[in-house]
Amino acid sequence: EGLRRAAVEGFPGCSTEPVIYGRDGMETELEQIKSAVRAVGRAGIPVLGYDWSPQGVGRTSVGTKWRGGAKVTEYDSADLGNGTPPTDTPSEAQLWGNYERFLEEVLPVAEEAGVKLALHPNDPPVDEFDNTPFLHTTIEAFERTMEMVPSPNHGINLGIGTWSASEEDVFDVIDTFGSRDEIFYVHFRDVAGTVPSFHETFVDEGNYDAFDLLAALDDVDYEGIVIPDHVPRVAGDTDWGHRSRSFTVGYLRAALEAVQRD
Repeated sequence: EGLRRAAVEGFPGCSTEPVIYGRDGMETELEQIKSAVRAVGRAGIPVLGYDWSPQGVGRTSVGTKWRGGAKVTEYDSADLGNGTPPTDTPSEAQLWGNYERFLEEVLPVAEEAGVKLALHPNDPPVDEFDNTPFLHTTIEAFERTMEMVPSPNHGINLGIGTWSASEEDVFDVIDTFGSRDEIFYVHFRDVAGTVPSFHETFVDEGNYDAFDLLAALDDVDYEGIVIPDHVPRVAGDTDWGHRSRSFTVGYLRAALEAVQRD
């Protein structure tokens, strides 16, 4: 009682890979994605978060030791292997073309269904990963995305940890898209370091101060949800990370209250 579904992540029951690459099955998958968006709307869920990364989150280690013996994920380009590039990888221009087709097909459906789509940046925020160009790693690229097929139902999932690991300033990201009301929800975590080498941290440490980030969100009148996405693995925790997530949520609740009282 008292709980509501504020967002869902990913297109339920769908794969974006054929659409990203423009492969066989693209048309069928586009229809499946549109059906999923309609279902999310019927369920009364206002926001659907998604990313444009067929490989998911890329890391070179998932067991780097950190504070108190906790294990965190890490990315270091020096640890990447030299794989054989696939022969059917599209060019960056082709990937942008496929993405524009996706927006043209799906955004009108999202508007009709009353669902806002929130794009997460590519993680790690590098130009290319696993021999595939990454499109969404800079403010400029996100501006291009929002202008490509303008819609009040398209915005960003502010992945703070991913932006923190990039060459962009997170405060510039908040100012740019917060001033346009294009931040639909927030993944709140941080990392230490930036590309080409970084690792995740607890929420109370990293490249940025959590209180300053929450204050910046408050300054642009952000009123959406703030959730942890990745958390360090601590001793005795569950696979989902209940202990670590509880610490993160408790810290953010207290920090948010302190910022709002200031």
